[in-house]
Amino acid sequence: MKTLRIRILCPHLPIVQSLKTITLRVLSERNWPAPEFVSGPGATDLEWDLVSGIAAQGFRIENGTAGQIRIVASDPQGLVYGMGKFLRRTRMDNGELKLCPWRGTSLPRLSMRGIYFATHFHNFYQEAPLEKVEAYIEDLALQGFNALNVWFDMHHFKGIDDPAAQEMLTRLKALLRTARRVGMSAGIGFLANEGYRTTPAALRATPTGRAHYGVEVCVATPEGEALVLKNLQGELDAFREVGLDFIWLWPYDQGGCACPSCGPWGRKGMLKIGEKAARLFRDRFPGGKVIFSTWLFDYGNDQGEWNGLAKTFSPKPDWVDYLLADSHDRFPRFPLEHGVPGGLPLLNFPEISMYGMLPWGGFGANPLIQRFTNLWGEVAHLADGGFPYSEGIFEDLNKAAYAQFYWTGQNDCREAMEEYFEFQFGAVDFEACRRILDLLEANHGPCWMIGDMVRLWGSPTGGIPLPGYPEGSIRFPRPQADQARAIEAVALCRRVELSLPEWGRKSWRWRIIALRALLDLELLTHGDNPNEACQKAFLELQDIYSAEKGEAAVSPPVKGVNRIDDSANCE
Repeated sequence: MKTLRIRILCPHLPIVQSLKTITLRVLSERNWPAPEFVSGPGATDLEWDLVSGIAAQGFRIENGTAGQIRIVASDPQGLVYGMGKFLRRTRMDNGELKLCPWRGTSLPRLSMRGIYFATHFHNFYQEAPLEKVEAYIEDLALQGFNALNVWFDMHHFKGIDDPAAQEMLTRLKALLRTARRVGMSAGIGFLANEGYRTTPAALRATPTGRAHYGVEVCVATPEGEALVLKNLQGELDAFREVGLDFIWLWPYDQGGCACPSCGPWGRKGMLKIGEKAARLFRDRFPGGKVIFSTWLFDYGNDQGEWNGLAKTFSPKPDWVDYLLADSHDRFPRFPLEHGVPGGLPLLNFPEISMYGMLPWGGFGANPLIQRFTNLWGEVAHLADGGFPYSEGIFEDLNKAAYAQFYWTGQNDCREAMEEYFEFQFGAVDFEACRRILDLLEANHGPCWMIGDMVRLWGSPTGGIPLPGYPEGSIRFPRPQADQARAIEAVALCRRVELSLPEWGRKSWRWRIIALRALLDLELLTHGDNPNEACQKAFLELQDIYSAEKGEAAVSPPVKGVNRIDDSANCE
């Protein structure tokens, strides 16, 4: 069995140690021989080197003069992305390590290739052992993601000194440090009128008709404005030791204020407080980028938010660097039809976690490759990247698709899918794997509301009681689902699994796909009423997600567990 021998010709780079550690981990997870890093003379298989003449964050994989393969880049990030390509194209075949055959230069088309980790509801990012989340960040960097955003959701806490707040900040800072260690930029989201639980009653915002926690701040008064900036300043000071490259200013889900002085929020109150928050951020982090979000502008009720923003941002404001736009179901029409306000670079915010499934990820993987191919195709000509919204690891395939979208700027991710199947679980039957994804997407949509969800979200029409689960739990029919598709998906999973190496069969990435296929079949066969096979699958998913403490929206619906749910008012 071949041992990979690597010579590093740029050992002075801080990122090299991280890349060595990542390479060791990735090969170990696949039961491949540990690589040997050499510095002296002798034959090697691979070299890492910095050269000039390659565009920022791009890389080249080429043949060396002594028969080795060389990964070269003009900056440290390019080395990471080049090694990611090398690893994705390397395989073990009959006990022999077959090194990456791909040669060429690859340059990222878009500048902001981000990911957003929602760290709430006791989901994977909040509860999994830190080393697992850090390894996952490393995996995303290998795919080409170059930015990580996190959110310090204030409404949970009494203030910045609340011990629970400090615990959350410690975890968020650890995630951002990992991102920095692998060459990613680091940022935070901030609700433009964010408040703690202790927001004085007299300063609380008027609900907007969208979600609200009731502790958001009205910025119509000097006292309210000062409180928001004080909250932000405390958070910025907490992240000073890590360093921040960007900040999101966010309008909704929860958030905003509908009082006469603040509303409509997107074209009045948010612009007023947003500029002051942006300047405060830049004062603390010179050179930092400000991303102004329009999430849910005019959603369900045209209040002129997009039109008002376009007027205010003409000419282009000096306190905003990017405009972020997206929505739950389809991309907003305004920038597609009228252009981006201010001519700002546009970022998208694809919702890759929640669409059409509840609990999110509770039934396993949720690949929606065709949906996201179509959505990205709509906006690719305008966008300079984006930040997929992630509630956990169950949408890992969707992340892989967006990694390629953002790298190439195109809406074709077939190459990414083939590399994913082979690298992540050792599959070589690409057509069977593609068909499995198509079948799961066609049958997408298991939706249950467990216990408190009904109380908090309201009881929608069409719900059917779910026996054996907490009182009030309901499920919804899936008229689009087809049992024949579920049978075919399970059969294909069994066929593919026979060809997988042991590490691939046991990989969590494979297991969440296989479990999703199994659950689709079992539930459709039994009228969407779970049996013992479903319960066993739910328990395995709970372990994969570290969801023992998870709230109902982000946890598999394990029978008999009465999970709380605080997700009704939060994005």
